[in-house]
Amino acid sequence: MKLLENIIARDDRFVEEVRRAKAKQIVSINANESEIQWKRPPSGWVKVNVDASVSLIDNRAGVGVVFRDSGGRWIRGAARSVGRCNALLAEMWTIHDGLLHAWLRGYRRVVVESDCLKVELYHIGRGRNQVTDRMAARGCNSERTAVLLSLPPMEIRGLVEEELRNSNMVTVEFVR
Repeated sequence: MKLLENIIARDDRFVEEVRRAKAKQIVSINANESEIQWKRPPSGWVKVNVDASVSLIDNRAGVGVVFRDSGGRWIRGAARSVGRCNALLAEMWTIHDGLLHAWLRGYRRVVVESDCLKVELYHIGRGRNQVTDRMAARGCNSERTAVLLSLPPMEIRGLVEEELRNSNMVTVEFVR
């Protein structure tokens, strides 16, 4: 329980930092219009726009998801409550919901857009994700719902070192 409380407190501090950063942003009057307008996804792709809303009064949160095709036409939308949580967790829920709905509907070419200031998602090829792939395999074979590790497991340390060498990192050191 203490770990969960620490995570929530850290997330709350993070959200407050994001709010302060947003408050300091200055919007240029000469902003490029292409940066503030919705853009269509590439042909054959579906765009999933996601957003979350959190009440500053009682932390009630809701999420919204909108699907559009490459012509910009509405495919479907969804909205739901996610209970009480902070803004970062609500944003994670809306990304989860968007990807889940996309997958269940058979969409495999999906662009996800979120206005979350501190999160960026990128696609990497299977060969570049070996360490995380091995961790996921460990999760499949685990009896517990979650295990937090401060050091990489012995059986994947070689992969971690290899990835660091291939990314032009000079030294590899595992510190507790």
